Amino acid sequence: MHRPFSNAPGFVRETEHGLLQMWIDRPGWLLSRMRGRFELVHCATMLSAGDEALGMAPKLRFVHDWRGMTGFEAGVPPHLVGWAAKHARQVEHSTIVCSSGVVAMAARAANLTLRNLIHVTTDPTALELTFTPW
Repeated sequence: MHRPFSNAPGFVRETEHGLLQMWIDRPGWLLSRMRGRFELVHCATMLSAGDEALGMAPKLRFVHDWRGMTGFEAGVPPHLVGWAAKHARQVEHSTIVCSSGVVAMAARAANLTLRNLIHVTTDPTALELTFTPW
């Protein structure tokens, strides 16, 4: 069995300032890795991948390795939060692991709107623990 994030990503969006990679490695799991600045074009790719993943399984586990994310475009959080709120009943679990204090703060603020739907952490060991049911 392969390890999470080890296959070629199914979705890739690269800009001058950032790189988003996403995987639907198995039904019910959507993984993302972000490096650099998260822009609206990355957001559109992420939401498309989320829609596709929801078409494959009734509930999803999201795992976001955003340790390489340095920041984000101001318009990104409203789009992500809106999509997450719309699909909240279909989210089994969601984890965001990040290194940037600004990214962590924005994710935690979004989590207030989403009623603690997301586990946000800066602890890199949390990434491995998230894959226990893998």
